[in-house]
Amino acid sequence: MYVFDAVMKSDIGDPCVGADACASGYCVDGVCCEEACDADACMACSVAAGAANDGSCGPSTGKACDDGDACTTADTCQDGECIAWWETVCEGPASGACRVPTCDSLSGQCIEVDEVDGVPCPEGVCPGGRVPGGGVRGRCGHGWGRRG
Repeated sequence: MYVFDAVMKSDIGDPCVGADACASGYCVDGVCCEEACDADACMACSVAAGAANDGSCGPSTGKACDDGDACTTADTCQDGECIAWWETVCEGPASGACRVPTCDSLSGQCIEVDEVDGVPCPEGVCPGGRVPGGGVRGRCGHGWGRRG
């Protein structure tokens, strides 16, 4: 005599603890989901995790995420996109008139970069990082011509 233990699997949208409890084979954000829903951090499968409804994988709102930029914090999913709420502001005097403090997105540290080409400065315009006629990077000058 054979005894079969028939276990009913939960339907999409029903609460779950593990994928084996779901007929679909996917337990995401605490509910049985129609798919793995792991395309990116701003996708969810439950209302509690920010999806529009339980069981359907969709764009999340309100879920924490990481936008990959070390200069931003409190990143949060908004309609499926990871949006930064706070950005590091680098202030203070620069080492030259044509240098600008900015945050390095890889390290999160404040660094200086050359001002963009043509920005006015006390002695003329900034050369934007290029070295015209042997000039110094980040230094304010009288444009591209030679002084005479």
